[in-house]
Amino acid sequence: DPGDTFTLTASSNIAKSGTSALPIIVEGYSASRGDNGVSVSKRPTIAAAAYLFYFNDYWSFHNLRVTITSSNGFSVDAGGILENCYAYNSSATANYSGIYVRNAENIVANCEAISTNGYALRIQYYSFVTGCYLHDSSKGIYGGSNRNTIFLNTIYNCTTGIDVSSRVGWSVMNNVIST
Repeated sequence: DPGDTFTLTASSNIAKSGTSALPIIVEGYSASRGDNGVSVSKRPTIAAAAYLFYFNDYWSFHNLRVTITSSNGFSVDAGGILENCYAYNSSATANYSGIYVRNAENIVANCEAISTNGYALRIQYYSFVTGCYLHDSSKGIYGGSNRNTIFLNTIYNCTTGIDVSSRVGWSVMNNVIST
């Protein structure tokens, strides 16, 4: 049902992969299919607690919320898409993420993420991030590798806005950062 909470009772480490032509799609909605989860509070919520919430290649998530108390929030591998999703990580342990795109060629669009002691968003290489609101975290965006495109995001109330360390090939354009 729309707006319901689904509580994990074990880790979700799904080894099944989609393909670039046929991704595995998980889409939430508020009242009827296609309404794009009108408001964050009405989107289906996955309460992961301390359980791992990880998916393999070519998974596409739309209009969902995830809350987690340990580990990383949304965690996808290569070719993943996160659109209009919300992630809240309340872990007391440093360096966990609200959203973690673990491999190459991911898209994160119009998402909101918080990690009270870690990274709102952690990305690897060749990923594309746009229109996101990343806030109240140690780091808004942490880049673990090279060649990412980051634009039109709002990063607010984070100790560090964007941390690319000594990585190369990043395109960072038209973001608003207020730490």
